[in-house]
Amino acid sequence: MLTTIMLLVLALIVGVLVGCVGIGGVLLPPALVYVGGLDLHLAMATGMWSFFFTGVVGTMAYSRRNSIDWRMVLWLGAGIVPAAVFGALSNAALPAEVLMVLLATLKRRRGLMPSRKAPLPSVPRTPLAPFSCYR
Repeated sequence: MLTTIMLLVLALIVGVLVGCVGIGGVLLPPALVYVGGLDLHLAMATGMWSFFFTGVVGTMAYSRRNSIDWRMVLWLGAGIVPAAVFGALSNAALPAEVLMVLLATLKRRRGLMPSRKAPLPSVPRTPLAPFSCYR
């Protein structure tokens, strides 16, 4: 029961991070491994499966506003589909330890990237700014 509650809390945190700032999805597989006890291969597949539904909902929402450049989607899809197939085959072929090292390296590199960029211009603050997803 406690594991289920912890997984729900972690899923909520990851969902809020993804919704607010577009990051966090990479946190789901380790949470499913360490808290849920899933094999890393299954945890990564479960994370991707859950992101599929949020992607469909997001696509529908943006499509209704005509804010999707479908020609660009075709060009991106031409690279994304083969890369997704390669990633799925790699996930199945590589041992879990190697995948965990790759995932940790990816998370570390992504975490260090903002420290190498120029600071953003000052944004006017509002009283609710700490609670806002859109700044």
